[in-house]
Amino acid sequence: MTKLTKLLATLAASTQVAAWGQSMPQGTVPQAQCAASAALHRSPAEAARLARNQQVAVKYAVKFYTATMADMMDPLAPDYVEHAASARRFNEINHVSSRDGARLIYETFSRLRGGGPPFGPDPYNPNSSLHLGDPGYLILTEGQCVMVVAQRFLPDPQHPGKLYETLVFDAFKVNDQGKITDHWDDTTIPSPPPVWLTKPVSKLHFPPAKQPIYGSDYREH
Repeated sequence: MTKLTKLLATLAASTQVAAWGQSMPQGTVPQAQCAASAALHRSPAEAARLARNQQVAVKYAVKFYTATMADMMDPLAPDYVEHAASARRFNEINHVSSRDGARLIYETFSRLRGGGPPFGPDPYNPNSSLHLGDPGYLILTEGQCVMVVAQRFLPDPQHPGKLYETLVFDAFKVNDQGKITDHWDDTTIPSPPPVWLTKPVSKLHFPPAKQPIYGSDYREH
């Protein structure tokens, strides 16, 4: 049984609750409403719906590096909204949004790499030299919203040769049809920004493709 399979099986049997709903600083993207309910008064149908929401979100977050374009696009609702800062800036530059923005950014990353997976080799592969820790370190759920917290181990600048632990997150809102309507994460806009955040995709220069472009065989259902 793979780590992802074990994780999803655990989620199906239990639900953890996070404290969502605090007010956000002025000028930020409005927070999606996540209907909450008291854990002690959940009906079997509601508990099953929460477990389903967890499975959708965790599968999307954990399979990120090995997913096909269908894995990445099919779970997204038609009105999907991207709240992550770098992806939102990419959408603004290219005048796209929703699912169109998600697909374009995956294709762009693949083209910048000369084809193949947009994010490179799977860092959770047992043979990987990266030390990313547990991708499902903590799962928090409140109503329609699920936060997936992952471990990261980075080089310690004060102790050469050693690593220190930090945490990153992906948060999702899942609708009643089991589709992802919103996504947030902890990414920032680097300084200086990467080339794909400096100009529209139509003006970028790509290396010759040595592998098929990610998603070139994908067709909408």
